[in-house]
Amino acid sequence: MTERKAIKALPMVQSLKTLVKNSGTTYEELGRKMDLSTDTIKRLLGGSIPITLERVSEICEYIGIDVFELARISKFGEKPAVEILTHDQEKILAGDDALFAVYYLIVMGMSFDEIHATYKLSKHQLLKLAIKLEDLGILELHPENKLKLLVYRKIRWNMNGPLHNKYMTSMAMDFAKDVYESSDSFKFFFNCPLSKDSKVEVLRKLEKMCREIENISEMDLNIKNRTSTTMNIFVGAKNWMPEVTRKYSR
Repeated sequence: MTERKAIKALPMVQSLKTLVKNSGTTYEELGRKMDLSTDTIKRLLGGSIPITLERVSEICEYIGIDVFELARISKFGEKPAVEILTHDQEKILAGDDALFAVYYLIVMGMSFDEIHATYKLSKHQLLKLAIKLEDLGILELHPENKLKLLVYRKIRWNMNGPLHNKYMTSMAMDFAKDVYESSDSFKFFFNCPLSKDSKVEVLRKLEKMCREIENISEMDLNIKNRTSTTMNIFVGAKNWMPEVTRKYSR
């Protein structure tokens, strides 16, 4: 069988092995569940043979852990990662476009070398910006310019905070314009009447879909020698009517 998106000897696999052990699940039990030999399970979790994302997801489901949580633990350990920036962090980022741009690219999964090769920033400039981000507590700068993010990639901005006020509206408008003018983007917009119960169900499904996309992205970021492209996804739903109809409202 051809292995698809295989992971080998990465922190995520080591974290998964530890979580399996802590759950009290034996390799024999996993083997029976997955129709694999005990020896194969041992080799998969030991990193001696590649393990597919599908297998990782199957093991996570069996031991009762979310794949995204596995990805978080493999990056941050058991300590909770920062989920929202402080006002001071946002203020400094909002006051320096270059600093915010590099922060955004790192959150999107780009490495120091990838940013340098793709954008008009010298290594000296990029290093200075990375050091500023380290001083802000957003990342750790390691030898050979390796970057370790200390915050969630899906980190939230403070509503009406410095970043929200400076970038959110312009980024949303720029993104929407680009999506609708581009021929190679996915777009799906429609207006539909829904009952209260159906609205709750639709929102639940949208949230579930977003979580699944996050899981896929986190898993991709743990693949060595990955080739990827940057994709931005904006999902929004609300009781809304366009201005052309609102101006006739009673």
